Amino acid sequence: MASCLIYYYSHKSRKQIIHELGTVTYLPVLQEEFIYTLDYGERYFGIHLNETAAEKNEKIEPGDYRMLPYLIDIDAEDLEDEELAPLVEKILNYFWSHQEAAVAECSFENDLPFSGGHEKVNMNWPNYGNSPD
Repeated sequence: MASCLIYYYSHKSRKQIIHELGTVTYLPVLQEEFIYTLDYGERYFGIHLNETAAEKNEKIEPGDYRMLPYLIDIDAEDLEDEELAPLVEKILNYFWSHQEAAVAECSFENDLPFSGGHEKVNMNWPNYGNSPD
């Protein structure tokens, strides 16, 4: 049973990010009202506003990833960690290649590049909380 949370910051909206991630991961995008998900079989893959994120104009310290405004929740109960890890790695690399802060929190994070972002030193951290949505 594999699951992973990816905290991230982007200047883009959730709708734009989910469509870009659909292209990167080759997964179709589903939309139900304001909830965007990727169709990953029977698995759940959604983007949410992070409820523990910094408030607008609240200072975010570098490395305090739980304050980032967006949260990708991947729940794949029928997969093992080693089966989900390549997808999470692809998503992290996408964000990092676009100079966006992203950190994974999952049981296999140590098997990901830069320990899922926990050890990435040149991350482009936002100074203050804010999200486009």
